[in-house]
Amino acid sequence: ECKRQGIKRYDMNGLLNDGVSNFKHGFASHENKLAGTYDYPMSPFYPVWRHGLPLAKRAIRSTKKLLGK
Repeated sequence: ECKRQGIKRYDMNGLLNDGVSNFKHGFASHENKLAGTYDYPMSPFYPVWRHGLPLAKRAIRSTKKLLGK
């Protein structure tokens, strides 16, 4: 559809190390490497959020696994 409309460039939002990247590479023979994004903490609670959220998610997954859900 993009080619039909004459679009020459499209941002595919980065590459990962999986099949999605292979799919994206099918659209172009090159890769533009750009600077990534970074978090700039504005709150003193940021470390709690940054480390606590993954722990909470892991606890929820473990609990679901134990309960057979």
